[in-house]
Amino acid sequence: MAIVAPRLQQLLDEHHICYETLPHATDFTAQETSEHTGTPGRAFAKAVVVETGGREVMLVLPADHAVEFARLEMVLQERRVDLVREGRLRRIFRDCDRGAIPPFGNLYGLEVLATPRLLRNATLTFNAGSHEMAIRLSAGDYEDLVRPRTEEFSSHI
Repeated sequence: MAIVAPRLQQLLDEHHICYETLPHATDFTAQETSEHTGTPGRAFAKAVVVETGGREVMLVLPADHAVEFARLEMVLQERRVDLVREGRLRRIFRDCDRGAIPPFGNLYGLEVLATPRLLRNATLTFNAGSHEMAIRLSAGDYEDLVRPRTEEFSSHI
């Protein structure tokens, strides 16, 4: 069943954000979802959660990019950055399907780091919390709601 994560739905509605829901075929990668929603990879925001120095950080980058961990370590001023383990992700994102987390780390107590190139798009599309639903909204509204730190830490794949 296609759903929007309840806390995401509440945030968008409380702030009267204009957005579009995009039901789509079940998929499991950001690149598949980008294709199924007719969104260029550069405008589809995927979320990756890492841990470093005793904290967890949500990274938000285009679907057609990969994290450059050496560059990310310099940006975060940490010697080691690792992906958060699946079990921990399930505990943090209880209202989301595994692997379908929306790029709103602020709703889950996480610092958010986004690539500037992603935020240059007019609109962003992203997983809404399930493998069958995405949301599209203006990049400006996303920035206003999340207030991510912007740094370059990814490269095109």
